[in-house]
Amino acid sequence: MVFAFREPFVVPKFVASAVVSVFVLAICLAAGGTSVLRSSLDAPVAGFCLAVFLSLLASADRWLGWYGPDHLYLVAMPGLALCLAGYYAGRASAAVGSGSLLDSLSFWMVVGAVPVSLLALAEKAIGVSVLGVHYGYSRPISSFGSPTMLASYLVVILPFALRESFSSSDRRKWMGLFVLAISAGALIAARSRSCNAAAPVGLVIAFWCSRPRSLKHWRLVGIAACAALIAGVIAVFILSREGDATRFQAWGMALEQWQETPLFGSGLGTFTLTFRRMVSLATMKETHGGISFGHAHNDWLEVLSSLGVVGAAAFAWLHWEM
Repeated sequence: MVFAFREPFVVPKFVASAVVSVFVLAICLAAGGTSVLRSSLDAPVAGFCLAVFLSLLASADRWLGWYGPDHLYLVAMPGLALCLAGYYAGRASAAVGSGSLLDSLSFWMVVGAVPVSLLALAEKAIGVSVLGVHYGYSRPISSFGSPTMLASYLVVILPFALRESFSSSDRRKWMGLFVLAISAGALIAARSRSCNAAAPVGLVIAFWCSRPRSLKHWRLVGIAACAALIAGVIAVFILSREGDATRFQAWGMALEQWQETPLFGSGLGTFTLTFRRMVSLATMKETHGGISFGHAHNDWLEVLSSLGVVGAAAFAWLHWEM
C-alpha cells in the first residue's frame, strides 16, 4: 500500500483534498442534513459508478483499477473518489444557502494558485524544472510533476480568479487580477494544447455567470465564445509537437481494445496494458523504448476502452444531465 502511493507530487494533494472535502461535508451536513447532497446528477453519477464496478469485475488487472497505472491515480478508483468527494462538497456548500462557505473556498483556491503559478514561471525563466536538469521535460511542472496536470489545474483556477476580480472588495479584486495574470502566464508556459483551448471557454462561461444578463450581454458572450473557439483551434496548431502521431496511435488502440471487450471494457486504469501490447515496433525504436501511455489522451476513448459501451453510455448520460 505504501509503495503504491509513494508519488510525491500527487499523493499530498489527494490527502489534503480528502481532508478539506470531509471538513466541508461535515459542516454542511450539520447545517442542512442529507438533503444538501441531493442533485439532478445523483442518478447518472450512480450509473457511472455502477459501470466502473462492473468493469472492475471484468478487468484484465484489478490492481490497476484500484491504484492506477504508473502512479496515475486520477484514472483509477482514487481519482473517481476524489471527484465524487469534491463534487458533493461543492454541492453541499451551495445548498446550505448562505454562500459564505462557498465564497471562502473560492477565495482560498485562488490564493493557493499563487505559489504554484510563480514556481511554474520561475521554472520557465531558468529553463530547469524542480526535478533538476536531468528531467525529460522542457516545460514547467511546478508542484504537480507533469506539465499536463499543471495546466489542467490552472484551467480550473482561471475562472475562479476572474470571479474574484469582480469582487466589491478591493483586496480580493486585485488578488483576482494578479492570480489571473500569473496563472495565464503559467498556463501558456505549460504548453498544453487542450488546456489552452479550454481556458478561453471557461473564462467566457465564468464571465457570463458573473454579469447581469441582457440582449447586449448575450451578444458579447456569443462573440467571446466564437473568439475563444478560434483561439483554441489556433492553439492546437501552434503548439503541435512531435508526439502527436503517437497520440493518434493511442486513440486507435483504444478503439481496437473496445472492439475486443465491447460491453464492460478492459477494466478501469488498464489502458497502459493495451498500449504496451499494441504499440508498434517502429514507435518503440523511434523513442528508444522510452514511451508508455497510462491513458488514451482522450477522455471519451479512455472510457470506451476501459469501461465499454456501458460506461460510455453512463458517461454520456452524466454529460447530458450537466
